[in-house]
Amino acid sequence: MNKLTYLTPEKGPLPEQVRRAMSRDVWGLREQEIKEACIRIEAGLKALLGTKEPVTVSFAGAAEVLRRTLQAQFEPGDEVLVVEAGMQGLQLSDAAQSCGLEVVALPIPWGRAVKPGEVENTLSRWPGIKAVLLPAVESSTGVLHPMQDIAGLCRSFEKMLVLDATGLIGSHLCMADAWSADCVLSASGPDIMAPPGAVFTAFSHRAREKMHKIFQGDKSLWLDPGKISPGEVFRHPLLHVLPALDEALGIYMHQGLDHASQHSKALCLMARAGVEAMGLELLVHREFARSLTSIRLPPGIDEKRLLQMARDDYSVVMSGGQGQLAGRTVRMGHAGCTSWKDVLAGLVALHQAFVDCGGVSGSRDYLERAWLAYTSSSEHKQL
Repeated sequence: MNKLTYLTPEKGPLPEQVRRAMSRDVWGLREQEIKEACIRIEAGLKALLGTKEPVTVSFAGAAEVLRRTLQAQFEPGDEVLVVEAGMQGLQLSDAAQSCGLEVVALPIPWGRAVKPGEVENTLSRWPGIKAVLLPAVESSTGVLHPMQDIAGLCRSFEKMLVLDATGLIGSHLCMADAWSADCVLSASGPDIMAPPGAVFTAFSHRAREKMHKIFQGDKSLWLDPGKISPGEVFRHPLLHVLPALDEALGIYMHQGLDHASQHSKALCLMARAGVEAMGLELLVHREFARSLTSIRLPPGIDEKRLLQMARDDYSVVMSGGQGQLAGRTVRMGHAGCTSWKDVLAGLVALHQAFVDCGGVSGSRDYLERAWLAYTSSSEHKQL
């Protein structure tokens, strides 16, 4: 049986050195080794998030971390603006409502980024809004929102900005401090070449003044890597994935974040060129993220059957649509250490499975066009 190639937003390839780090006997590490690793991890996370503020690492789960973050910053009844352009926006709204916040939803057609003017108009109409909650990248569509413009509006209207950077870090340059973001959340996964499970949170100075509530309750779920104490490390869940996370962040620091961003750009352009050459329609035409590509399927093509054939016959795993796009799209992830070989394999699997499902594609040079787009990129050296 052929080894599966994972090209999904949720699961992707890991570097060999990260895999080796995952198999280390962490219980044999000395306290000083773990403490030094925690210091390196925080430095790496600060660079990825673009902040000089302390970074908190949690294993409570992304939904729980988001809920605690909102509870630490707002009081029940506070109004918050949530940009709803996909599943992540809807999840932000659900989390805010579960905390007793009044959600002012800004619905955006799926597949399009929010326009700064739409945010500005909403803030003008609802002066009581305390914050804007925004997913930088919608993983259900592959849309990239204009964070810098929205951050500028938050400063102008004196509103807080809560940013979900999942799908952004590793593929784009995140600049939390430059954007004056008050809360930035993200998680480990294929975006940063690390196993899933850890959630990262950075708070601005004014947000940290409110965040003391976030540590109430079960403190064992939280860890500030920059302030870890001897002995605490052996009682903390981070110990199990710490070497892998340390190794993954070390790769980014060695290669440079600009290089990682350009590598993701090259893979993204490669995937998009190949899909268009097949005659398939891209879901997002302009404001697209570099971490994934969403493909709109024509009527009559069974999404589940196509994905199953791609997996069974061509050993490539991709994701289907979510929410209102369920059954209508295919999502191909290409973040982290995904290589050009992986993307080519994904394009072959997509093309062949599409034809096997009754689709028509007369293209014979889609791989050549994809390769040309990749090599024409300003930087395409493999991580």
